[in-house]
Amino acid sequence: MGSYADQVQQSWRVVAGVVTIDYRLPSVHVANQSLNYRVGPEPQSRLTVGYIIFGAVL
Repeated sequence: MGSYADQVQQSWRVVAGVVTIDYRLPSVHVANQSLNYRVGPEPQSRLTVGYIIFGAVL
């Protein structure tokens, strides 16, 4: 086991990684949904439902 200072530094790295993922993941969803909204209104609803279901499964 490392020293207390090493453990604190590791903890901050984990926190920074979680915060980074937490902010970047929604931007990916917005980008994907903006691509879905470029199509016509009829396939748009099917694409949105498929995207939400696929996202929930993963």
